[in-house]
Amino acid sequence: MAVMGARPCWIVLHEPRIVRTLLGKPRAVRAINVSPDNASDFEKSIAAQLPKR
Repeated sequence: MAVMGARPCWIVLHEPRIVRTLLGKPRAVRAINVSPDNASDFEKSIAAQLPKR
């Protein structure tokens, strides 16, 4: 869950991953929304770790 008012940064996965919810039920996740303090630096650091296409 992202912080209200913050710029959302979505991490989209290549394929769904099964995670456990707060109550322990399995759920498929395709994307994760994070809200870093500095979105542009976060995007640069992630891009530097991804293989070049």
